[in-house]
Amino acid sequence: MFKTPKSNLHMSVPEVAEILGIGVSRAYQYAKDGLFPVFKLGKRIRVPKKQFYEWYEKQITGGETSATG
Repeated sequence: MFKTPKSNLHMSVPEVAEILGIGVSRAYQYAKDGLFPVFKLGKRIRVPKKQFYEWYEKQITGGETSATG
């Protein structure tokens, strides 16, 4: 079976769920709600690593709560 190599530029929603310590379903809901930055790559939802970690840092330090704000 062919497996796509890991990207240095983006990650999957399940990977984000693991980082945040939440369930995959909740991570998909957060992505749908726009709580962190996402984009579609074909049918898959991907999370740009740089923007995600910038968002994550803001959450830790009390910054903005949305990906757009």
